[in-house]
Amino acid sequence: MRRLWLLLTIAVLCICAGLAILWQRAPTSTPMIPLVPAAPLATGPGDPGAPRVASGSSAATGDVAAAASAASDASSAPRPDRVEPAPPPGDERVAVLVVEVLRPSGPAAPGLESAPPPTAGGGMSSPATEPVPDVEVEVVLDGRPADELLRRLTDARGLARFEIPGGDDTLATVRCPVAAPAQVRLQAEMSLHLTLQFRARGIVRGTVVDAAGRGIAGADLVLLPSAERDPPWSRLCRVGRSRADGSFDVVLAVGGALGAQHPSYAPSAMWPVAVQADPTRAPTSMVVQLSLLTAPARLQGRVVDSTGQPVADAELEFRSVAAAPAGATLAAPPRRVRSADHGAFVVQGLRPGRIEFAARAAGHGFQRGVVELGAGAAQVVEIRLRPGCEVHGRVEDDQGTPVADARVWSGASEDLDSVATTTAADGTFQLTGLPPGTVGLTAREGAARAAEPTARRAQTRLELLPGEVAHWVATLRPPEDAGFLRGQLVDRDGARLPTWRLVLRSRDGTTTGRTDSGGFFHVRLPGTGMLDVFVHAPGAPPNAFAHAVQRGVMPGQGPVRIAVDRQPAWGALTGRVQTSTQEPVPATLICWHHQRQEQARFQALADGTFLLDAVPPGTIDLYAEYPGYARLARPNLDVTAGPPDSVGTLVLDASAVLFGQVIGPNGESPADLQIRLLTDAQPVVGEYAAGTYRFASAPPGRHVLQVQGTSVAPANLVVELQAGVERQQDMQLQAGVPRRVVVRAPTNAGTMVSLALRRVGEAHIWHGAAVLEIDGNAGQGRAEFLVYMAPGSYEAIAWTGEAWEGHATIPFVVGDDSPVAFSLVAR
Repeated sequence: MRRLWLLLTIAVLCICAGLAILWQRAPTSTPMIPLVPAAPLATGPGDPGAPRVASGSSAATGDVAAAASAASDASSAPRPDRVEPAPPPGDERVAVLVVEVLRPSGPAAPGLESAPPPTAGGGMSSPATEPVPDVEVEVVLDGRPADELLRRLTDARGLARFEIPGGDDTLATVRCPVAAPAQVRLQAEMSLHLTLQFRARGIVRGTVVDAAGRGIAGADLVLLPSAERDPPWSRLCRVGRSRADGSFDVVLAVGGALGAQHPSYAPSAMWPVAVQADPTRAPTSMVVQLSLLTAPARLQGRVVDSTGQPVADAELEFRSVAAAPAGATLAAPPRRVRSADHGAFVVQGLRPGRIEFAARAAGHGFQRGVVELGAGAAQVVEIRLRPGCEVHGRVEDDQGTPVADARVWSGASEDLDSVATTTAADGTFQLTGLPPGTVGLTAREGAARAAEPTARRAQTRLELLPGEVAHWVATLRPPEDAGFLRGQLVDRDGARLPTWRLVLRSRDGTTTGRTDSGGFFHVRLPGTGMLDVFVHAPGAPPNAFAHAVQRGVMPGQGPVRIAVDRQPAWGALTGRVQTSTQEPVPATLICWHHQRQEQARFQALADGTFLLDAVPPGTIDLYAEYPGYARLARPNLDVTAGPPDSVGTLVLDASAVLFGQVIGPNGESPADLQIRLLTDAQPVVGEYAAGTYRFASAPPGRHVLQVQGTSVAPANLVVELQAGVERQQDMQLQAGVPRRVVVRAPTNAGTMVSLALRRVGEAHIWHGAAVLEIDGNAGQGRAEFLVYMAPGSYEAIAWTGEAWEGHATIPFVVGDDSPVAFSLVAR
């Protein structure tokens, strides 16, 4: 028996020894990476907006500096955490970057209070801070293509972890929409811990709801950052998630457009959000309600080349082309995906209706197309990429000298089809992946996306055949006036005004620009015709009244010199907003200035008080809005220069919710409708998406629900709404007969023409407005409308302001779409 136990003991020892030998020869295992304490940056006392980095980095650039330098005595310095994973293909080493996102904590509203930075050695959040979950962090690596950025969501602890092969000595730019960007120098086989504490520039609160007004939990809040950044953010990014009751609050460091999306619903519209430009001032604040009105659509398919072979790793973008609700920037957030092996792709959560898609892949040309999607439907498509084209060339000045570091690009920088590069030392460049067909190219001195408006440039349009390699020699010259408004901004004494913002508005849209160091500007025109130029001082709130307005500017007549008063005589209004139950609310205040034809937005504080400063003297209409309450109007208020005038207490009454389904003549949902609620005070515009409409804050009472759109006859329904009650009103529309209506007026009649149609003795059932275009040859203005009505005769009335009016009787007959014209006369 003793011999048996001895043999068993020897056998066990041999097995243990063998396992130990195998363990030593096996690849080293990857341990859990502990969080490394991070010391605060030396960026000044009490600076809560500075990022911090610790562990393994002694070099950092931009907003980030090393938390601790290497000490001569290794025992006295904290040892960096080592990462020793199995070597990836090519024996590349890996750098690990852990990004922690923190925000101030406490009972006050997030972002409104100042919190000191965490103490040294506190890599996790301190009592003065809390983690920010569910926000995207992206890392752009120096020397890598822009589309190879890394993106992660922060977890419940506010952490996002990146493992970067081949990251040794790579400069990484870390960006997050709630924090300032930071840069760190990576080191292979080491872990860096970077803490981002944001400085709030904007605060957005609100609720995500369905068509009936019920809160939706777990909806993703997504931000489309402003395209004016250099370098640009990657497009759509997640900035938060709605709570169990659908409510949310997000704090932002960058502005753009905010929306919501959820797997069970089509996405909401994207609403503009602005942030405070001056870091020393309080952040901007706004309240929004994001509506998910209908079921989502789904699109799947595959991407193939011109021979039908699948194309993997193609990048695709899908955008709704539906009309956005009043005040919104987009009908839905754009979606981007990549094709997998065998070219397959799936994109979910699309807004039903017309979807424009775009696709590109390395070595192939760009492709666009449009597909129609129904609510809750899935569709299969095949996207065929044509052979790509290339343009080689050189950028030189007007003396023939090569220009290095010039930017050469095709398309708008925020579009998927944009291709850009910079010239080499000898001025040469190469653009690849261009689509066949007509391609516009631009070259401009300076490698940055944004440049001074006086920068020299060159432009051309090429007709490219599939697979063609073309050549372009770009000769840079000072910018021309064609397509731009050029000039200089000065004060009353002639002093130049640098970095002021200009907004150009025409009947076709809006564009913005800034003056350069000499006060000069060169801003792209938003369209044709006369312009209104709004001038904003540096650091002015983005939604405030302009510092100066110049109307009737005609481009193409040489440089424009605009003189502004740096210290104009402003007026101001004060007051308080509360509900009918005497609860103060941080309502949004909207001012419409009669004389300047300009709108500005302000925000009341949490206690309901507000100060509307920098209001030009004149007459304004004041509106107060807050989700769940009917809009309050105070028209025709006189504002005088000097001390603030009080408007007293604005009391908001509880609102009603009106929603429903709309069925078109063919039994399907009309693609695009205008839905308004005609109240005693003013029309209220509702949201519409793929057969579902909603009025979130309708005033109680008896109103007319008016519906009109393309190819359908308008409908008017009388609805009775009660405060705090949700009412569903479905509608069935009939087919409409089209007719073009032309209204003529003298050149001094105004700028906008309104047109209404009705049956004799009834309230009007169709209404529209159009710009009065001036025809210099005819010496009069002209406005054109396309109207759809049920067959019959209607009385038409057109007017501009209170001085000009015209009448006509217009028959609508199937098969007769000839234009009908009449003129305005003085009342």
